[in-house]
Amino acid sequence: MKKQGDRIGAILSAKDNMVKFLGYGVYLGEETPPDLPIPNPKLQMDNGAIVWGYQCWWGGESAVKSQIEKYKKAGWIIEEVFI
Repeated sequence: MKKQGDRIGAILSAKDNMVKFLGYGVYLGEETPPDLPIPNPKLQMDNGAIVWGYQCWWGGESAVKSQIEKYKKAGWIIEEVFI
């Protein structure tokens, strides 16, 4: 389980040799999103965007960096996106 303030990374999707990458940020804790009636991980990306855990695949910053490197070595395109 992550602690508030832990560094994270988030990926929106990975298919058809394209990774839609949301970037890196900080885990803010569990909160209830405006459009979902149950608590969910709240993530603040370094670009200021708020992303919710149910919207993406996310994990510790080092684990996501490692996964991104694997995608790059396999020839996948990494596209930074915003939601």
